[in-house]
Amino acid sequence: MGKFEGFIVRANAAVIGLMMAVMFILVFSNVVTRYCFGFSLATAEEIATFLMIWVTYTGAGLALREGRHAAIDIFQDLLSPRFQNLLRVLIAAILFAFFGVLLWTGMRFARFGWGLETIATQIPRGIPYLGIPIGAALFILHLGLIFKRFVRRQWAATPGSWKASNWGPSRWPWYTTVRSPAPSNPSWSMRSPISSTTR
Repeated sequence: MGKFEGFIVRANAAVIGLMMAVMFILVFSNVVTRYCFGFSLATAEEIATFLMIWVTYTGAGLALREGRHAAIDIFQDLLSPRFQNLLRVLIAAILFAFFGVLLWTGMRFARFGWGLETIATQIPRGIPYLGIPIGAALFILHLGLIFKRFVRRQWAATPGSWKASNWGPSRWPWYTTVRSPAPSNPSWSMRSPISSTTR
């Protein structure tokens, strides 16, 4: 991983971690005030909802790096390695196109919402909507940086994540990333809680 790529990954992960910490504080505070004092913090609930949107979209690229998006790859495992790579290139091209459209549409959506205000916080709705185009741009960037690894299905732990720490697979040997075997023994590419060997 190069310096630029490492900076992008760490910055992306740090921002997501910060947003999730703020979400926790807001939700916890809202629960305390609701059940202990009999009132709710409407602004806290709204901000937490907006942060959830941002975390979802801006974290999609990091999830891609670790191969955490749901996928059914039994059919591509039946292909020869060459056609597997060609299929993965096609999938990557579709992802580039889809998130390119999402980026463009998200920018228009954010511009449309900028003249409207949210109910509780009274901020422009374009601010929470910006999570869509920014998340799409980050996904495109991450996919571009790991394009060869994506085609070869070589996933890597995000620096700072539990998988890259002492609490990751090295500490828990039963949790391992299993890559799809050769076509002669087709199987799903998955994380196995049972065995560290490819069946």
